[in-house]
Amino acid sequence: MVIDVNQVKAYNTLLYATLRSLLGDFSKKEQHLKGDKYISGGYVESKLIIPDTDELHNPLPQKRINFRGNQHADAFKDILALLKEKNIPVILIQAPTSEAYLSSIGNEEEIDRYFSSFPGVPYYNFNKLISLNDSCFFDVHHLNHRGVSLFNNALIRKLPALQLAANAGRHR
Repeated sequence: MVIDVNQVKAYNTLLYATLRSLLGDFSKKEQHLKGDKYISGGYVESKLIIPDTDELHNPLPQKRINFRGNQHADAFKDILALLKEKNIPVILIQAPTSEAYLSSIGNEEEIDRYFSSFPGVPYYNFNKLISLNDSCFFDVHHLNHRGVSLFNNALIRKLPALQLAANAGRHR
C-alpha cells in the first residue's frame, strides 16, 4: 500500500511503525540527557553555551573523505537511482560546519564536484552560501540554536529556487 500511495508521509509512517515494533515505544515527549533535552521527533535541545574556542580554533588533523568506491557511496547512488525511477525530486544540501572542521578536510572541492555531478540533482553547500562565526556552533560538527536559526533562514530564502528545481525533476 505504501508503494501505491508513494508519499513521503506514508514511507515515514512505515519506517516509524517498523522501528517502533522492533525497538519499543518512543512515546516519551522529552527526555533529559546530561543537561540536554531530547524532544520527540529527533531533536536535542541544548542550553545555549559559548563553544570551547580552543576546540573551534585549534587545527584538526587533516583528512580526506573517501566517498568513491565504497559501500556507502554505492548505496547513495542506488538510492538516487530509485528516487529518480519513482520521479521523486532530490535536492542535496550540505549543512554548514565550523571553519576548524572544514579546513581539516583535504578534498573539499573534490567532494563538491562529486555531489554536483549527479544530473538533475541540485547540490547546495551552505558552507559557501552563508558565513557563520564560532558563536553559531555547539562544537566543530554541530550548529547550536543560533546557528540552526541562521541556517534555516538561509535555506528558506533558497526554497523558491529549490522548489523550481524539484518541480523540474517531476516532469522528466
